[in-house]
Amino acid sequence: MPLNHFSNNHNAFNSFWTKRMTSNINALRQKLEHDKSDRESWLALGELLTEKNEDTEALACFRAAQNLGENSLVLHRSMGDILLDGGQPQEALTCYQRAREIKPQSAPTLALIGEALCALRRPNEAISYFRKALDIDPGMSPALWSLASAYLMTGDYATGLALYERRFEFDSREFLAALGILPTREYFAAIPAWDGSDLAGRVIAVWTEQGMGDMIMMMRYLPLLKQKGARSVTVFCHDALLQIIRPLVDRAISLREVSLAGVDIQCSAMSLPYLFASRVDTVPNAIPYLQVDSSKTEAWRARLGKDRSLKVGLVWAGNKTMRKDYLRSVPLAVMEPLLKTPGVHFISLQIGASAEIATSGMKITDWMQEVRDYADTAALIANLDLVISVDTAVAHLAGALGVPVWLLNRFESEWRWLAEGRHSPWYPRTRIFRQASLHHWQPVVASVARELQQLVEQRGSRRSEGNSGLLGKLAGIFKTERGQKKLSS
Repeated sequence: MPLNHFSNNHNAFNSFWTKRMTSNINALRQKLEHDKSDRESWLALGELLTEKNEDTEALACFRAAQNLGENSLVLHRSMGDILLDGGQPQEALTCYQRAREIKPQSAPTLALIGEALCALRRPNEAISYFRKALDIDPGMSPALWSLASAYLMTGDYATGLALYERRFEFDSREFLAALGILPTREYFAAIPAWDGSDLAGRVIAVWTEQGMGDMIMMMRYLPLLKQKGARSVTVFCHDALLQIIRPLVDRAISLREVSLAGVDIQCSAMSLPYLFASRVDTVPNAIPYLQVDSSKTEAWRARLGKDRSLKVGLVWAGNKTMRKDYLRSVPLAVMEPLLKTPGVHFISLQIGASAEIATSGMKITDWMQEVRDYADTAALIANLDLVISVDTAVAHLAGALGVPVWLLNRFESEWRWLAEGRHSPWYPRTRIFRQASLHHWQPVVASVARELQQLVEQRGSRRSEGNSGLLGKLAGIFKTERGQKKLSS
């Protein structure tokens, strides 16, 4: 049997299912052309369109069914899901609450109310709904994951990190794969997991999960493993992180080349805060905790030359393939008021943005096509005065290097940035500029632009004072020399 037999069968099934779905959609559309009062057909068409990710038309179908008197659990939950994914959590919450009126003890509905509340940055209220959902269905993986994140968002790390560890209990392979836990964790299944106790001369392997920024954030714990008694520390990570992580450990190896030879014990990098019993006020946040290649730093310094303007790195967008990336990313055009700040040299730290920068007409230096990995990016950042970034791995990298960061944070936030406040427990030199309302980046950018202008002015004042002081000293020296000449004559 050929190796691609099952793959071919799977593709054939998908093709069959897509054709059948399209046929059913066309049939329902034809039916509704003749009878627009058939609410069941509107509901069925909405569900099929949702399966095809045609959410705008699906929502219109659900609204048509609702206007005809449809009042079912399926209708309200389906509408809520589309609205929540579309960045309308308040409207989604209303739909989920209507669904709950129909079936008060529905665990999925209770969990979805919690999700909408989290998106509205109301984690304390969300916690009670996730708890209710888990009381009914203790094995509901997404609710448990969201409950952990909600506790962490409030700053309750004791409860949140303990719940976060339960991600390994999830029985949904699809959910674990989406988190980046599978298949990596399966490679290490035969090796005992570290429980935080003394490592007593053992060799520990730390493996990465989730995103690049997550791993950069966790790198602060790696040197502490030797203090826990580890004889040797090996890290398995993404290729782009290998060079930046190598100075911190004995071995850094690509996830593509996992070898367990000589490894005594293992843990996920994302488990380190739990294993070190970190709390919001005890997170190890001494910076910098990453080292930069001096030759690379000097190379970038030479490129910058004798530029005396304020050098600011800029990241305005995240990975477009990420779910809800549209919430954290800022359109480049919205950044224009910031980019007009005089006395600032803006340098792009945005991967793959050369064409966008060129067509925008905005004055941004772009060298990122020359960057191969995070070590290269780190060397460039080390030459900057400030980094202004949305919530991406670059914000973590700059924070770990001790470079000041101004974080443009989306309204719903993310647990490591907490729900409120202007500072991060993870990065002492990071300031958080939060959206006051969903989708409205203009006020955030305006606030950052004002602060940046003040920074430029303060910098200019310090230079003027420094120059005045120097001129005063030179005048004093000249006056003294003239006096001495008169005395000698």
